[in-house]
Formats: sequence, C-alpha cells, structure tokens
Amino acid sequence: MRCVFFDPDGPRVLDHLDTVDISRSGVGAISNHRYYPGQRVVVAMPQGEEQPLRSRYATVTRCLTDQEGGYKVGLRFDAASVSTTTDFTDMVRAAA
Repeated sequence: MRCVFFDPDGPRVLDHLDTVDISRSGVGAISNHRYYPGQRVVVAMPQGEEQPLRSRYATVTRCLTDQEGGYKVGLRFDAASVSTTTDFTDMVRAAA
C-alpha cells in the first residue's frame, strides 16, 4: 500500500506501508518511517490485478515503535472516503 503525506521533519512525501490488518474503518500497517497521531494522509490501495489503485483519505491514530526497528501505524479512514466505496470488500481482499 502506498501512502502520501507531509512530513514536518523532512522532505518525504511518499511511503510504502506493509498492511497488517484492514477493515472498513481503517488499516494497521508497518512502516520504516515515523508518523504522528492526527497526521492526515492519503493511502493508495490496490483493487485487483487489472484495476488502478484506489485512494482514500485517512488520519493517523497511533504510531508505535516496532521490535524490528520500524513503526506500527494505525490509520482511520475518513467517513466520506469510505462511504463512496461501492466495492470495498474487493478492495480489502486485494490489499490483504
């Protein structure tokens, strides 16, 4: 999963997140970069092999240091972002 964000500590704006779990309301992921609770991001999630990525707005709810040196990130999807998805189940399967 790709993530676009503004990092107040540096010039990074694009990150790759490894999805750990996903639901209709949010996603848990692992990142090599630190995020900040309350930080707004845009995540691009695969829909399937033949379809383009689908973007969703989200807010960082937590960022904890992982034992392997990365960060465990919790993202909550914006309500408006989720409510416009008609085929969310297929998107969740593709991202998992």
